[in-house]
Amino acid sequence: ALTYKTILGRGIHYGGLTPASIQIFVGGKLFRAVNCYFNVHVYDTILVATHDLKLETIVVASDFALEEKEIFNASEQFMLDPEPILGKVPVRIIRAGSPVSERLFQNPIVIEVGSPVQIVATFNGVSVRTEGIAMQRGRIGGFIKVKNVASSKILRVKVIDEHTVEVA
Repeated sequence: ALTYKTILGRGIHYGGLTPASIQIFVGGKLFRAVNCYFNVHVYDTILVATHDLKLETIVVASDFALEEKEIFNASEQFMLDPEPILGKVPVRIIRAGSPVSERLFQNPIVIEVGSPVQIVATFNGVSVRTEGIAMQRGRIGGFIKVKNVASSKILRVKVIDEHTVEVA
């Protein structure tokens, strides 16, 4: 009886050489061991940009298409559906045909420098509101500095929406 066993010592390397040890057994006894190297190419149907996506340009569904592409990084989480990133903007320029992942997108800027904002502070269930002026541009969920109009103090706040910030 002729049998064999293949051992991939360090796993499969996408887009590069993968070492493998092949052991050949005759009658259950080791006959020969051979070390080989394989060039592994992995393909998957993933979401790609249909054209160059520029900074601070809100993306829509027509900016993406499903396409079969070679995968070079096993740990990267590529997308199949654009829904989670619709309405967001790229963090860098994304070239046409490039695979996309959620980490490449962020919320758009909703507050500009000099915009009037409502500063909200909540403590023990009591909420206080006052007027402020944005000192920095801000994205929902991000932190910016605002100037309290009443006290002229500069505060670090979290952007809630285009008109509201919350004291962190």
